[in-house]
Amino acid sequence: MRGYAPIVQLILATRLLTPPSAAERVPPRVIETLQYLKSVAPREPQTGKESRPGKSIDPSVFFGFVSSRGLFFSDVLGGAPGQVSLDQLKKALKMQRGLVYRYLVGVTADVAGYPDLSRIPFEIHNDVVTATLASYNLTFVKEERLFRLQRIESTDPGGD
Repeated sequence: MRGYAPIVQLILATRLLTPPSAAERVPPRVIETLQYLKSVAPREPQTGKESRPGKSIDPSVFFGFVSSRGLFFSDVLGGAPGQVSLDQLKKALKMQRGLVYRYLVGVTADVAGYPDLSRIPFEIHNDVVTATLASYNLTFVKEERLFRLQRIESTDPGGD
C-alpha cells in the first residue's frame, strides 16, 4: 500500500489545483431557472404554432427567474420581438400564443433535451452567465445578488 501514497497524493493535488469547470461554477440560481424551464417543457415533441408546454408557465414563479426589465429576444434572422416587458410577458403567457410564447415554449423544449443540466455548455464572465443550448443561448445577469434570465437568443436559422 505504501507504493500508492505518491500516486494518491498526486491525484489529490491535481484535483485541488485544477480550477473548477464552468459547469461547477454555475450559480445555483441559473440551474434552478433551467430546472423550472425543464419542468414545464412539452411532454411530446411538437412544432410551430401547436407547441404547448407540459404545464402552464406560471408567471408568479417564472418572473422570479427573469430580469426586472423583462426579456430581450433575438435571433439570427432578425425577426425576434426584441425587448419585452414583464407585462407583455404576462399577457403572452396568459394568452398562450404569439411569437414570445413560441420562443418560451421552444426554450423549455430545448432545456428538456438535456437530461443532465451540468452537460449544458456555460460561459461565465464576472456577473454574466451564458448557457448554450441546441437552438438557444440564454443570458443571465446578476441583479440584486441573484442571477436572472435577461436574454433569449435563437441560434436556429430555421425558425424560432
